[in-house]
Amino acid sequence: LSKATSSVSATAHITSSLNAEIGKMKGVLEDFAKFQSDEEALSGIQRRLEEAKIHLQDVENRQTRAEAELRDATNAREAAVPVYERALAQQAELDKLLDSIQAHVHDRDCPLCGSAFESVEALLAEIGRKRSAIQSASNVSLSFKVLEAEEAKTKDALRVIVSDVKATASSIRELTTLQVSIEARLKSFWERLASVAPGTEERRTPETLAAALHDLEKQSKDAGQSLATANAHLLAIQQSK
Repeated sequence: LSKATSSVSATAHITSSLNAEIGKMKGVLEDFAKFQSDEEALSGIQRRLEEAKIHLQDVENRQTRAEAELRDATNAREAAVPVYERALAQQAELDKLLDSIQAHVHDRDCPLCGSAFESVEALLAEIGRKRSAIQSASNVSLSFKVLEAEEAKTKDALRVIVSDVKATASSIRELTTLQVSIEARLKSFWERLASVAPGTEERRTPETLAAALHDLEKQSKDAGQSLATANAHLLAIQQSK
């Protein structure tokens, strides 16, 4: 009786172990397609990460240059402010003076300096020439507006680059998170795969795993039959007493 009981116990243990191995093997086979998909995804993510890092380095270099260009543009505009303000003040003063003179022209004598001109028309023509001199102040204003426009253009360019830097850095963080997650899944799968199929990686294919599963299922079936026989033998001994 003791020998029969031990035989049943040993056979049941073998059957249980085989069934556990079958369960693990089936789980690995079911996840193999996901594993292969993860490997392909990881390869793509690593490629995209490398490209994103190269792009980030490029836009960061462009950002450094754009910041320097903006400083130069700002310094140029700020340096031109005193000249611009003086030009505006002189232009306003001259406009006011010429308007006043022109309003008081009644004969060929200049109401400002008293100089006699050939005619009223000649005097008005001279006032017109003086007003044309205002163009120098207008040119200063135009030059200042160009400096302002250049500074604004440089700011806009820098804003676009900074936005690109932020977007690329965000993309790198997201890709890195995905990479870590996939690598963790792959590591877990490799550990499961190694536990059910020890050996070289070349032998760990769905086909070899399926063949190994088939062998395990056959062994389990045989063990089940042995267990049934052992149980029947034990029952017969128990009933004979």
